[in-house]
Amino acid sequence: MVLLYANAENEMLKHKSDIKKLFLTTYLCPLKISSSYHLTIHPMIADSAGSVSEFQEEFNELLGHINKLRLRTSGYLRKYIDNTEEYIKYVWNKSVEYK
Repeated sequence: MVLLYANAENEMLKHKSDIKKLFLTTYLCPLKISSSYHLTIHPMIADSAGSVSEFQEEFNELLGHINKLRLRTSGYLRKYIDNTEEYIKYVWNKSVEYK
């Protein structure tokens, strides 16, 4: 995940109509104590020539690896795994929306 600093956010929001094209979105980012909305740049699962369904197997495999990590992790580090899984699912859903 790429978080943009406030100055970069201001510049990007000047081009609000292009935000969808630039794969920018506002995401509720978990922080150490709480969470805050930030403009993020996220990867796309498929480009205009590809199909999102082509990547379903890879997506499921990635989630499987994350679940294996969850089984070997405890304590405060487990939250990082949960946050990663949540973000990957979010990116997947956004990719489906763009298609």
